[in-house]
Amino acid sequence: FTAFGIGTAIPTKDISSSAGLVDSVELLLAKITSSPVTWFVTLVAILFLLTLFGNMVSWSLGVNSVVRLAAKNNDMPKVFAIESKKNGMPIGAAIMNGIVASVVVLLAPIIPNQDLFWCFFALNLVMFLLSYVPMFTAFLKLRRTDQTVRVFKVPGGPIMTKLIAIVPMILLIVSLIFVAIPMDGSKETLEAVLPITIGAAIFIVIGEIIAYLKGKEKSTEK
Repeated sequence: FTAFGIGTAIPTKDISSSAGLVDSVELLLAKITSSPVTWFVTLVAILFLLTLFGNMVSWSLGVNSVVRLAAKNNDMPKVFAIESKKNGMPIGAAIMNGIVASVVVLLAPIIPNQDLFWCFFALNLVMFLLSYVPMFTAFLKLRRTDQTVRVFKVPGGPIMTKLIAIVPMILLIVSLIFVAIPMDGSKETLEAVLPITIGAAIFIVIGEIIAYLKGKEKSTEK
């Protein structure tokens, strides 16, 4: 609803890619008062960054735990299986994420075309969302086959479980289509979206090659 409100109230051309939320607050305040309150804009920016930090830390722990499990199952390099001896947290995946993110951030100022940096950012978003699509089908299958007694079970019968799985999966797929597939053949669209499409295809192929090679290794060990 927040994104919808910003998109409705402010023309897209007036919002930058890097500071869209802060831009929108400044523009909306400018419509209310002739002198936007600087401290209020700063406060919103700080609270927004705090929200991102809190969400990303908890979200990353969940994602890194999945990567650690895959590495322990020999589906990914062993460096991702490293975990903290103190509390068992997946630090290997976190360190690798930090290295890649740091390299991208350090390279950003010297990249001739700043749009390329946002292509990397969008590509990361595409791959991240794409990894969530199979989770909904897995949920539906496990709901039918897994009878393990757990602390929490998603409530609802067959119709409800299908709704809460299929609706977000459709929204994810639609989002991926709009972000990663050019909607027209214009030069601007191709320059902005085509690198994301090609990058996503390349990394999907690389992932499948790694999975295939790791599968052969496990077959040989057996």
